[in-house]
Order: sequence, then structure tokens, then C-alpha cells
Amino acid sequence: MYTACFTGHRKIGGEYYNRVNPSAEWMLLKNYLDSIVYFFMRDHNVTHFITGLAIGVDMLGAESVALCRSFIKTPITLTGAMPFPSQRKKWPKPTRDHWHDTCSLCNEVVSISADPYHPTKMQIRNEWMVDQSNYVIAIWDSRMKGGTWNCIKYAQSKDKPVLHLVHTNQGWAHNWLSSGD
Repeated sequence: MYTACFTGHRKIGGEYYNRVNPSAEWMLLKNYLDSIVYFFMRDHNVTHFITGLAIGVDMLGAESVALCRSFIKTPITLTGAMPFPSQRKKWPKPTRDHWHDTCSLCNEVVSISADPYHPTKMQIRNEWMVDQSNYVIAIWDSRMKGGTWNCIKYAQSKDKPVLHLVHTNQGWAHNWLSSGD
């Protein structure tokens, strides 16, 4: 059994992911991510995924796993890794509802650190996800700052293969990042 985790941004094209009325860019990413998740299941024998339960890419990744596992004969599991138990407490109600629905897609939800909030707990969660994974799926805008970039650097330091999904003028594309990128 192999495991892959997701890392990525809260916003794409300046917009948060809205499952009720997603932007065109989020819809394109959703379709592309569905094919990437299926690729990992089919070609890399990934039977377990981990999502960080954050707004944006993490929720989208969980939804892609749920869709793809509905037509795969092999059992596919999903773990939700929250950085701390009160992660969602200050989010607007529709986002909290989306979070709860995302958790319901998971086979298990684990809290990586205890309350209260501290910014370093997101990186601790990211490192935990990478440590549990064989692959990292990164939806990253190539800026060398922020949580996604820190997660990628950590994955590279652990020699974990990182599949980089990037938005281009032609839509979404991907490439494998080497340890030195």
C-alpha cells in the first residue's frame, strides 16, 4: 500500500474554493485533480490519501479521492489530518459546513497537535502528512514562500517525490520536482 498527501493553496486565481459555485479555474483544477488522483491509484498503487482539512486544495483533494474511489475496485482510504482540534472554529458557517462534509468523506480524522491555535501547527501537520506518505501532490503557484512551499521543501528534504500541479495559459499541467527545486 502506498500513500499520497495533498498540499496547496487556499485560493486559486484570487478566489477561495466554493463548492456551491466554483470559479472556472477551480472547476478546471477539480477535473485535472480527479485525473491525477486516478493516475496515482492506477499507476502508483496508492490506496491511501491524506488531506490536511484546510480550505481550498485540501477539501478539493478529498472530494477527488471520494469520486475516484467510487469506481475503483481496490479499497481506497482517506485520512483527514487537522492541525489542531479548533481549526475551523473561526471560519464562516458555510466553510465550517464544507469542512464537516469533507470530514465525512474520511475514513478517519486525526488531530496532529492540541489546541490552541499557533501558526507552527500547520507546518507540524504538513510534516506529519509528508512523513506518512510516499508521494506528495502539490498544487503550487511556484512562489517560494508560505505553507505550501514549506511543505514542498520538507518533502524534498525527506526525498519524497512531489508531483507539482501548476496553472498555465493552456490550463493545468504537472511535473515531478527534483530534490533541488
